[in-house]
Amino acid sequence: MEKVFEDESRGLTRTAEPAFQRTGHHGDSRFDHVEDTVVRQSQCLPRPTTYTGAAILPTGNREEPAKITPPSSLGGGAGERGSMPNVTLACQFCQKLNKIDAARFGDKPKCAECERPFLLDRPVKVLEEHFDQTVLKSELPVLVDFYADWCGPCKAMAPFLDEIARDKTGKILIAKVDTDRSPEVSRRYNIKGIPFFGRFEHGEMVKSLVGAVGKEALEELAEEMGEGI
Repeated sequence: MEKVFEDESRGLTRTAEPAFQRTGHHGDSRFDHVEDTVVRQSQCLPRPTTYTGAAILPTGNREEPAKITPPSSLGGGAGERGSMPNVTLACQFCQKLNKIDAARFGDKPKCAECERPFLLDRPVKVLEEHFDQTVLKSELPVLVDFYADWCGPCKAMAPFLDEIARDKTGKILIAKVDTDRSPEVSRRYNIKGIPFFGRFEHGEMVKSLVGAVGKEALEELAEEMGEGI
């Protein structure tokens, strides 16, 4: 197994001898500018910047959460909804928060602000500022994929998440959280290896898996979430 070093400033990778820990460059000046990052075969360690506590996204570009749209504005009255659970999602285009019934997931409900559709038959990206509202306050079980764009095992698991989201539309919510852009959430759950899959119910993470666990393990996690829905 090779060890991969990532050049944070240029986005390049270099390989060196196998090792799980490295404390120096052993006098090799070629690596003076390289930040050491351990990458195992089945999981990656998040980049050091994930845990610095510094803001990754410029705060000046963040919008204040909009007023949550009443469920009736997205189709269906209280009588039609019955006791179906709902979830609050930010529009991927305008960031308006909308409350959506699980029963409407397959109907491509539209944002009350910009009228662009929510595509909920696939994983939904959740920003750090919306995590508590979307994941912890969801009435629907949520399977969260904590990932990074540079993580190979994360990319390998992505198609399995797509399949689960499509097959279980309205029964579970598949969410994706970028660990590089969500340092506080990553630290809150002590995430040190990715991909990290967390199952959330009633505001608590009740089970988790780490690494490229394969399709079957991920399906089992989703099946447990779907029970009783």
